[in-house]
Amino acid sequence: MRKNITAVILLGMMLFALGGILSRGSGDQTSVENDILTMQEELRPCILQIFCGDYRGSGVVWEITEEEVTVLTSAHLLKNGDICEVLCYAGVYYEAEVERISEDCDIAFAVFSADELKEDGIVLRAAAPSRRGAEELVKGEELAVYGSMDMVAGDFVKGYLIEPESGMQIEGYEELQPLLFGGIVRERVAEDGETEEGIPDTSERGAVDAGMSGCGVFDGNGELLGILVGGDGESRFAAVPVWKIVEEGERMIEEDGGQRS
Repeated sequence: MRKNITAVILLGMMLFALGGILSRGSGDQTSVENDILTMQEELRPCILQIFCGDYRGSGVVWEITEEEVTVLTSAHLLKNGDICEVLCYAGVYYEAEVERISEDCDIAFAVFSADELKEDGIVLRAAAPSRRGAEELVKGEELAVYGSMDMVAGDFVKGYLIEPESGMQIEGYEELQPLLFGGIVRERVAEDGETEEGIPDTSERGAVDAGMSGCGVFDGNGELLGILVGGDGESRFAAVPVWKIVEEGERMIEEDGGQRS
């Protein structure tokens, strides 16, 4: 039986400068919900569910070339085997080879042949990495955590930025890890069935839980800001920021002499 896997990160031990959660007037609610639905649909082709050994997690499509599809997820998932199964939004599985696992941060890459997509007539989309650095992000800006807890692309959680980058010691790494920290926008279901956004409570809505490690954290424009590595499940989460992913990915390729393994 496959098991969920998440990094254990004690975010509650840290003091965060929460900033302000972006608010909108009630007259804008329909527009906001339409924007969210549009973002979900646009991002679905880059959202994946990944099985490695007895474990499962989430991931995103990092790059697509004529020859292969590169998958990005967490190192603590892909360290459980040399081969993983990748499930896309169309319900089709692909066998991917674990290509690179970082020893310096919680990211890893796997690849499978792009010819398989062509044969199946399936169109995937690579996530668009944000070009913004930590200094260009705004505390309180809207985020979305999009992953595959129980089903592929089945979990879209609204959030907000707490800290663009802060060092934290996590299990398995000697050096402090530069992580992006975010908060989860909770929703409470009222008696009439409507939801009231942004109210912290114990509702099941808006949870980041087991099986979402390695999923994408996106900004309001649908650009990738990082991948999830942990959280407390209900109020806060942590992600490897995209600038660290790019830097580490390029470093690993250079170590391989500029060639893919």
